[in-house]
Amino acid sequence: MPRGDPHSRAGSGWPPLDRDDGLPHHRVFIVLHDREKRLWAGTSSGLSRRDPDTGSFAHWTVADGLAGDDINSIRQDPSDRIWIASETGLSCLDGDTISRFTTDGGGLPSNIVHAVDVDGVVWAGTSEGLWRWQDGDVRVFTEADGLASHQVLRVLVDRTGNLWLGTWGGVNRFDGQVFQTLTSEDGLATHMAMALYGDPDGTIWFGTSGGLTVFQPPPPMGHRRSGR
Repeated sequence: MPRGDPHSRAGSGWPPLDRDDGLPHHRVFIVLHDREKRLWAGTSSGLSRRDPDTGSFAHWTVADGLAGDDINSIRQDPSDRIWIASETGLSCLDGDTISRFTTDGGGLPSNIVHAVDVDGVVWAGTSEGLWRWQDGDVRVFTEADGLASHQVLRVLVDRTGNLWLGTWGGVNRFDGQVFQTLTSEDGLATHMAMALYGDPDGTIWFGTSGGLTVFQPPPPMGHRRSGR
């Protein structure tokens, strides 16, 4: 294989990490580099964390208390807790303690949690709407509240505190009071937004089923409030 090929252990610069290195599964869906410079990996067989000094992995699965092993999203909150979205619920890892949030305990509208983001408030995108957790208080937002679709695939809090959602029916921006919807009529490549990224300058990038769209927001609408 060519030098540097990511599939070649002999290549320089792109050494793969897989089961031989301690990962529980070769399918890795999401990664996070936390404030302590540790690498977290969400796999189809649970959550892994790589120690930056030793290179060894620690693992968490349903057997350890996670809501699910198929990990879709990972975020670190301001208190250094790790939030884990999975196909069967949402989990919070706080030191050695794991809390689980599901439809049975936690107020989730669906156990299929596609994405999570945290800015002091926890936002989770599920297959049946948007879930918000704030100091133990739970609220669920649906199409009746202004969501473009009940299928919320991606969640992003931007630098001004506005919330962006990628859904099956377009993109939503939420300022804490009103959901604004952006669709192909507003310049989105297609209605289905499957990826969101915010640049430091405020530019928002949307990955859709029909291509990439870039959006430069107007002047900030103000920091998001509680939405009550």
